[in-house]
Amino acid sequence: MTPAAASQASKSKLATSRWKVVFALLLLLCTFVFCYFTFVCSPYKRWRHFTLTPPQLSQRTRLMSRHGGPLNGSFYMPANMHRGPPPLDYKFDMNGSDVVVFLHMQKTSGTVFGRHLVHHMDLDEPCQCTEGTKRCRCLRPQTTNKHWLFSRFSTGWKCGLHADWTELSTCVDDVMNTKVEGSIASRRYFYVTILREPMSRLISEFRHVRRGATWNKSRHMCNGRYPTADELPPCYKTDVWEDVTLDAFLACESNLAFNRQTRMLADLRLVGCYDRDAMTTDERDGVMLASAKHNLDNLAFFGLAEQQELTQFLFQQTFKLRFTVVFAQADSSKSANTPVTHAQSERIRSRNVLDVELYRHAERVFAARVAAMTAQFPAEYERFVKEVNGESEMEFPDGGSFAKMSHRTKSGH
Repeated sequence: MTPAAASQASKSKLATSRWKVVFALLLLLCTFVFCYFTFVCSPYKRWRHFTLTPPQLSQRTRLMSRHGGPLNGSFYMPANMHRGPPPLDYKFDMNGSDVVVFLHMQKTSGTVFGRHLVHHMDLDEPCQCTEGTKRCRCLRPQTTNKHWLFSRFSTGWKCGLHADWTELSTCVDDVMNTKVEGSIASRRYFYVTILREPMSRLISEFRHVRRGATWNKSRHMCNGRYPTADELPPCYKTDVWEDVTLDAFLACESNLAFNRQTRMLADLRLVGCYDRDAMTTDERDGVMLASAKHNLDNLAFFGLAEQQELTQFLFQQTFKLRFTVVFAQADSSKSANTPVTHAQSERIRSRNVLDVELYRHAERVFAARVAAMTAQFPAEYERFVKEVNGESEMEFPDGGSFAKMSHRTKSGH
């Protein structure tokens, strides 16, 4: 090869190498841009497929060591808690040891659902309700102190005001043995709850607080202790937060309204309870969301506030228990009529990224459960649709009929 040819070949190789470097830099830049928009601009995506690695499992185990309870993989589940929806042929054992435990999250239409449980169930022996009182005695047939329902309107807030999953899962059985029935028994607990679209739910809570209502008596018990003032600083110094503005409501960093549904469904012992120094914020959020999804999947039943009628159908088919009224779907709620600017709406969304992702997950699981029920029980579903539309009356063994409720009646939240 002549010197000129060799020089030309060398220049060609150098140009090729430069193009490779440029291509590599462009590829690196594209990767950076992709990661930025995936993990920064869309925060909830960080935790969508969050799983616990072996080192994290060890840390979770250490955080839970104070409880000393059994671990199901990386998650603790009470041994006597039924996991997941019951078999399709299951029938709630009213005469046996089955107990429905209602996990009531604020502003999710839980009050309405709780009242349905005690006032509108078709039972051989309905709950015993006294006029002028909120609570009813929901006893098993032919018993004087054996309860089939653990809820606000039956047993009361025995595990604390609006007790969350962390509190209920470690409290219910002991309270049933000591304060409710007063005797030790072997029971099987079926946890149920209602979820609501996060944006509407937070606005509803804001309106509730603005009117002067609070949940100051909530315990937030975790790992056998209450959170300290440093772990959970109050958002206001007065007795109530009456007339608070939406901007001020959203500005409080310790406001428990943010991601409330995720927090209340998660096992908070996995993240060091309310100690935010136990891990980084991103890790805490990821573990809490993963735990909330896991516990939601393992609930015997959950409904959606935006799907009242399907919620009723799913509950009835899950437990083979029937209501005497149709659940009314509200056309709108007061939260929908609350003036909210675009900036405030974006702030609400950013404050509730975990709940947004949890609710999306809940919608998918809810749809799958309803689809399974309608496929397995098509005749029951067709009959239910007719009853909802007022085309037929539900026939009961005693010859009674189905009480119709107008669909224009607000369900309440």
